[in-house]
Amino acid sequence: MRKLIIITSGLLLAACATEVPVAERPQVEATEAYVAANAEICRDAGGDYIRDGMRGWYQCVYPYPDAGEPCFDSSECEGQCRADVAGSHMLPEGSMTGTCQMTTSPFGCYATVENGQVGATLCVD
Repeated sequence: MRKLIIITSGLLLAACATEVPVAERPQVEATEAYVAANAEICRDAGGDYIRDGMRGWYQCVYPYPDAGEPCFDSSECEGQCRADVAGSHMLPEGSMTGTCQMTTSPFGCYATVENGQVGATLCVD
């Protein structure tokens, strides 16, 4: 009988409990004012404020000063020395020439050239 009273009391107390509201997490949105302010800051620093990558998130992308210059190794570039994956040209010794990375954007498919040799192709998005 005592167990029955304890169980019944517990159930009655549970039935009287009110649900505590859970605070909603604020939605982070890129408002027009936020985008415009960041775009201006980015442009003033010499970049382009664009939607980039598969998710299309805004980021400031800067051009490299040596963009498009021929290279045999990433040490010759501000960014990476990248092979033209679509139509690369081989040099007579079997080594490869690439071009210096165009922008700071990490997205796309590319292969790096190190010591005149092409590495594996990598796709980042």
